[in-house]
Amino acid sequence: MLFSVASAFAQGGTTGPLTWQISGNTLTITGNGPMPNYDLLPYSPWTPQTPWYPYEGSFIYVIIGEGVMSIGECAFAFCQSIISVTLPNSLTRIESDAFYDSQNLITINIPNNVTKIGYAAFDGCQNLSSPIVIPNGVTKIENRTFYMCRNLPSITIPNSVSSIGNYAFYGCKSLASIVVPNGVTTIESGTFSNCSSLTSISLSNKTTTIGDFAFNCCEKLQSITLPNSLTNIGESAFFKCEKLAYGKRRC
Repeated sequence: MLFSVASAFAQGGTTGPLTWQISGNTLTITGNGPMPNYDLLPYSPWTPQTPWYPYEGSFIYVIIGEGVMSIGECAFAFCQSIISVTLPNSLTRIESDAFYDSQNLITINIPNNVTKIGYAAFDGCQNLSSPIVIPNGVTKIENRTFYMCRNLPSITIPNSVSSIGNYAFYGCKSLASIVVPNGVTTIESGTFSNCSSLTSISLSNKTTTIGDFAFNCCEKLQSITLPNSLTNIGESAFFKCEKLAYGKRRC
């Protein structure tokens, strides 16, 4: 009875310059300006301080309206019920941990005007299965951005990217091939570790360093061309890459 009475009232409110509303199974956020950043409650990492999180089980779709400029930090962290997110052309930033551990998120578009995708933005989105195109304005893929996105089928990295962070694609088990942009000089630690479907990778001809465990456990990797610019290969960079001639030893 209490549940029936509570559900009869609209679920919505304001957050910063934006308005949010849950109707049916959809959360819609509208307004003009950036979404606030949110914190995790002290000593309780499972409860983000977002106004819609208490209703997390009641919506599976998220629609962000035109005029919204950013997705705030931790905005949808631990929202394990959402399966689809629609983002507007006005969006320029996806902040750190924005969709952290949204385990059932399947589809999301990244608009062309986005210039920042923050640390661990999609970390743990293990069911994300729509192809990802990184916009041309993004210059850095942060640490752990797509960590354990194990169903991510493909990703397009533009030439504007000059840095790919530690463990950025760790555990992306469905990725079959990667082209690293020419501006990237360092493959950081664990960047492509445990990408068990990766068969080929094209490195930048300016790559100087391959970090520790960079391709660790890429069991199907059979083609990689090491550029003349390369000066350092880190510890176990190709460990357990059994299809490479030197994959059985520590690198």
